[in-house]
Amino acid sequence: MDVWAQAPRVGALPVRLLLLMLIGEAQSVIGRSTHANIDVLVGTNISMEIGDNMTLSKEITWMKSSVVIAWITAEGVQITGMYKDRLVAPRSGSIVISNAMLSDSGNYTASTNTLPPTPAVATFQVNVYELIGAVSGISVPPEVQEGDATVTLTCQITAGTGTVTWTKNGQVIMKDSRYIVVDKTLTITKPSRTDAGFFVCNISNPFDSGSASLNLTVNYGPDINNIIVASNTQPFSQEFVLVNSAVNLTCSAASYPVAEYSWILGYITDETVPFGPTLSLPNIQFTQAGRYYCLAYNSKTKTTKQKQINIDVYELPLGGPQCTLQAANNNSALQFLCSWPTGSPKPKLSFSGLSVSTPFESLADVNEKPVAGLSGKSIVCMGNYTVPSLNQNCTITPEAPNVTRFFMQAYSVVGDTVSVALNFNGKFNPGTVKWFGPTSQSLSQGGRYNISPDTTTLTISNFSLENDLGNYSFICQNPLGEKSQALNLIGPYISSCSATRSTDGNSTNISWTVASGAVITSIMVQMQGSPLARATTGDWEDLQSMGSANGSYVVSGLDPTQSYSFRVTPMFGSKRGTPSDMQTVNPTRLSAGAIAGIVVGSVLGALLIVLLLILIICCVRKKGQRGRTSKTEGKKKQSKKANGLAPVEGKAPVRKARWDRPSISSPTLTNGPPDYEIHSSMFRNTSISTISATPPMNGTEGYNINQPVIGPNKHNVKHAPTTV
Repeated sequence: MDVWAQAPRVGALPVRLLLLMLIGEAQSVIGRSTHANIDVLVGTNISMEIGDNMTLSKEITWMKSSVVIAWITAEGVQITGMYKDRLVAPRSGSIVISNAMLSDSGNYTASTNTLPPTPAVATFQVNVYELIGAVSGISVPPEVQEGDATVTLTCQITAGTGTVTWTKNGQVIMKDSRYIVVDKTLTITKPSRTDAGFFVCNISNPFDSGSASLNLTVNYGPDINNIIVASNTQPFSQEFVLVNSAVNLTCSAASYPVAEYSWILGYITDETVPFGPTLSLPNIQFTQAGRYYCLAYNSKTKTTKQKQINIDVYELPLGGPQCTLQAANNNSALQFLCSWPTGSPKPKLSFSGLSVSTPFESLADVNEKPVAGLSGKSIVCMGNYTVPSLNQNCTITPEAPNVTRFFMQAYSVVGDTVSVALNFNGKFNPGTVKWFGPTSQSLSQGGRYNISPDTTTLTISNFSLENDLGNYSFICQNPLGEKSQALNLIGPYISSCSATRSTDGNSTNISWTVASGAVITSIMVQMQGSPLARATTGDWEDLQSMGSANGSYVVSGLDPTQSYSFRVTPMFGSKRGTPSDMQTVNPTRLSAGAIAGIVVGSVLGALLIVLLLILIICCVRKKGQRGRTSKTEGKKKQSKKANGLAPVEGKAPVRKARWDRPSISSPTLTNGPPDYEIHSSMFRNTSISTISATPPMNGTEGYNINQPVIGPNKHNVKHAPTTV
């Protein structure tokens, strides 16, 4: 077998040609070295062949490791005693070792030390194997404890040699600081619970293989994780349990093998109670509150661990904290109170936002002075209970008095009995309200006077228009400020009223305003016109009774061709006050008779206007003719003077102008131009008279104002009622 490998070439070209001629093999170049691996079974032959280039050497030396085992020269072969009976060395320089033994494994070297000048070397790595017998298992110490110095696993093989590999849970184990693999052993330094698992040792060679496995366990613990407290009322109560509930305490510990549990109730020196991992306390009472110990024991590690827990037994508090605020120190300080008296143990109360934040039990009482800056500031009382999930807060906000509205409401009670309530809206906290009557006397609870619990409403029963009208007032004060207002109560009175008819004339919207302070229980809407109402009072018909808070009413079903009058009357129980002014709405559509009258009147009026125009034109023309005649005579005299001709007394002038009488329709000047300026001036000075009518006070009938009338004629025209 040619085991040589190409090596770097040396020497000059003429030298190489000379050597090739001497050797006779052009491809065998001196100065080359090779290496080969040889795997054989025990009892077989080991054949190590060198290249032809080394056969030309006069001397070849074979060595195993550093020991010479054979010399091959031209004179012969010398074999040492180690291989004298098993080694054969032909003249070619190769060797064969028969009946291979395990001890034959090793590194063999063949080298030349004569020709060529640079020695050639061939090395062989010989591995001698035997077939692998049964792998009996993996040896391990009987008990492996977490924290031991080391633990060694040994792969036990009955026969055979090969390469050993280790796996844990299917993963090949690589050498590191804790895992050391030497031949058939695996050593783990400082084993821990994470080193437990399924280990396999594999042994193999080129001719056979085998394996063994081991489930390694590491004893550890116990390490108590926690104690879980649960009850039938609270699955996860976290050390707080409700009285009379069934409670279970469960202890868990990390341990191999599984730990053994016991409990101590009260103190560590008390006798243990072997209840296992769960301790049951049915119908727990306040006396069972306290400290509980869980003990866990590992029989392999001979270790005991303990953990304690405090159990608090509580009673549910009712509701939550209640915040109140009142004036103190003669209305110069604010007293903040927070109360939560129920529950066991008692809750802790403290204020946030005040100068004192010390916790109180059940009742927190803080006087705050000065009070500047507290108005509108939210003060929180924090109620902290044994069970944090039951914590509650309450908030209170001091407010300086601020009144936004002061108003009155009157309402009928029984028959003609009327009650009047005075109310004001606003903010104040704390505060007291004092009420005063018409004579500034202080009003208090009792008799006909009733003051609401929050003091913002004063109710006067059996109110009398004769005795109870007048000025009422209140004053509200606290350490943060003071406010007061007054309201003058007057009899039932409507300050204004209006009526607006719809475009189609079928309905009318009536609006009114009640005078400030007027004591009114209801509003009666009344009408004059077609009978639409349900009741009659004199000549006015009652349409609808409205509440005192209403300000408008729509009357529907009206005749568009009719006029209607409306008013509203304030009511005090069953008594009627002064009605409002009457409001009249005109028809939006004329009847057939009215339309015919308008047509006839229009025709007669047109004829009258034509006659009047004719009369005016005639008068104007007569007046214009007289003016032109006088003007013409004056011009003639001036002309004669200008020509030096004096008129001869008693004789007519030589030239005389002649005027024809103009017609009425078209005035013309026969001889000479007409004087249009005079004519138009006379026409412009013609006056047109007007008449004015003042509407009557009762609103039933009147005249249209500024009705134009042409010429000197005056006509008294009766018109419809005033439109609103």
